[in-house]
Amino acid sequence: MFLAIDTGNSDIKGGLFDGETLVHRWRMPTPDFASFLAPFTTPFSDPAGAADSSEPSLPALDSVSAVYVSSVVPGVNHALAQLIENTLALDPVFISANMGGTGITFGGVDPSELGADLFANAVAAHSLFRGEDCLSVDLGTASTFCAINGDGLYRGTTIVPGMRLSLEALTAGAAMLPEIPLAPTKSIINTDTVSCLQSGIYYGYSALVDGLVEKIKAEQGPRRVILTGGIGAVLAPHLKSVDDHIPDLTLQGLRFIYQR
Repeated sequence: MFLAIDTGNSDIKGGLFDGETLVHRWRMPTPDFASFLAPFTTPFSDPAGAADSSEPSLPALDSVSAVYVSSVVPGVNHALAQLIENTLALDPVFISANMGGTGITFGGVDPSELGADLFANAVAAHSLFRGEDCLSVDLGTASTFCAINGDGLYRGTTIVPGMRLSLEALTAGAAMLPEIPLAPTKSIINTDTVSCLQSGIYYGYSALVDGLVEKIKAEQGPRRVILTGGIGAVLAPHLKSVDDHIPDLTLQGLRFIYQR
């Protein structure tokens, strides 16, 4: 068994692989990572709904032979490594874009500046769709658009603030605005404040994603668009530019890096 862990600014995600098969996955808020490995010692549960509740408990601790981690939160890495060592008796591998043998090459891009999650996404896209030019669109705390050529050349990235972050900035700056749900409304033009803001952020951000993809294709050439990230699942039904929605793209990338 192989354990993949993706540590983001908002959530920490885990995926347990048996060979190429993702048999369990779960997530929790990153600040709560101290209890992240609890599913290995307690009945499986997933309050975020990331996995089917009918799945059995995770296998015994000694069934896990390796742990690879992508992290963009350096402040938790040491404590997370200690948690893995104490719970699983394994030394985790924290990946970086400077790792060789992954099939990804860099031209004018400095790999030391590329986030581990974006690198894992690039490896997954190139491995799953070998020979195709791809665009990985990861919608989370930030939204990243990463172009990878069919030969594995990493072309570059563009980054914009995430949808939830944009909404939080708006509501924090206006005392009279209530909390706004991230969900589509029946119409774009509305008559009450909550629905007006809700439709604006949802359909406006959908248009942002589709518009950026169109501009990237015009600049970099046609390419397969792969959607991932927590906000990706929220927006997926209303995005016209997406070819594949792969929620576990980063975890899959960690698996490919491990296997190579």
